[in-house]
Amino acid sequence: MAFTGMNLTDAANVLKTFYIGPVREQLNQGNVLLANLERDTSRTAFRGKEAYIPLHTGRNIGVGARAESGTLPAAGNQGYTSSVWHMAYLYGRVALTGPAIAASQGSEGSFIELLDSEMKGLLQDVKNDVNRQLWHDGSALLTNISTGSSGTSTTVTVDSTKFLSAGQIVDIKKRADLASTTLGDTQTIQSITSDTAFVMGTSTTTEADEGVYVGGVVSDGTSREMWGLEAIVSDADPANHGTESAATRLGQIDRSSNSFWKANVVSPAAAHGLLDDSLVQLQEAYDESDIEGDAQPGIILTSHACRREVAGALTGLRRFSDPGKLKGGWTGIEFNNAVIVADKDASTTNDPANASAGIWDLSDDVYVAGDFNRFYFIAPESMHFQVLEDWQWMDEGGVLVRSGVGTAGVDEFEATLFSYQNLVCTRPNANTLLTGVASSTQA
Repeated sequence: MAFTGMNLTDAANVLKTFYIGPVREQLNQGNVLLANLERDTSRTAFRGKEAYIPLHTGRNIGVGARAESGTLPAAGNQGYTSSVWHMAYLYGRVALTGPAIAASQGSEGSFIELLDSEMKGLLQDVKNDVNRQLWHDGSALLTNISTGSSGTSTTVTVDSTKFLSAGQIVDIKKRADLASTTLGDTQTIQSITSDTAFVMGTSTTTEADEGVYVGGVVSDGTSREMWGLEAIVSDADPANHGTESAATRLGQIDRSSNSFWKANVVSPAAAHGLLDDSLVQLQEAYDESDIEGDAQPGIILTSHACRREVAGALTGLRRFSDPGKLKGGWTGIEFNNAVIVADKDASTTNDPANASAGIWDLSDDVYVAGDFNRFYFIAPESMHFQVLEDWQWMDEGGVLVRSGVGTAGVDEFEATLFSYQNLVCTRPNANTLLTGVASSTQA
């Protein structure tokens, strides 16, 4: 009987028709930063595979008042330097076995449904991973090994399993130098047993100076993921990248000797409470961007718990708590000229420096043990996505679904989604981190 089903050429045409168009829109609207920051796809900044962004670092000091016939100020000049940005190579893959394709070839509709299910699932998973990267420091660190977890076991205790899932491949490495640990590389998570524990397939010795990293990402101390808020809105060089070098610094600029490259960090004094009715701390952080960076934040990103705290504090101030709108359909609480938006991947962390005191509970006016939350005050004009290749399906030879690469004798076909880009910040001091903020819950 003649073959009447859909062949791979037909499948490629289906994918092109139904997936290439919406891919960029779906992914670039999947996160408040992706939706509200500009994307530079011009390639004019690239020299090879890196982008070189010029920076204005200093003013002309040749100004000043003088007496009549006095000596004029010495001539000065503007200060400039360049920041260097690698591209993060982002991928998503989906595979279909020969039998699965064969089972659906009797009808074009059923084959399209199979592909549709796989592609839509992949798009959602890629959006989730990109969102995680944009909140973190580019190191691919998913969580720290807990201080109470030392020994050999298949069960590993960590600070949080928020970014871990069953079936995920991870590497356990020393955070200081990314040295591999005994049987720590290429571990498959078998199950998540609690908010702070997971089970691996192989018994492994873990120590508190180690971290759980995305499997296969960390290789030589160079950031492989996109820079995120933990690295950009900070006054210190990114941590968790192993031995520090130019490649592990934001824009390859050392913050310890270049103060212009530091973002503003506001840590309220516990004695004043952390979110009181006057919202002094929020206003202080907002003002820091104006004072230090000559910028006004347009977006304030935080956790759902912190957003609830703000909403509660604004209950009696209705004219300040009307919903604000951002591009991409994102809404939040208006504060000055900014919009406070909650994100499920928002950073929360224990603060060891205040562990003994705990956090200030506004309802009872006492210190209690708990986590600390953060508000990121973002000036959108200070950041953009530098894009070498925007999101698209690999299309070599006109076929999107093709035989598995590098796996001879395997009856499967695959499609690969990819993008080469990174989050770039040209003025870190236009952005502010408010840290050490208490909330009654962490969800």
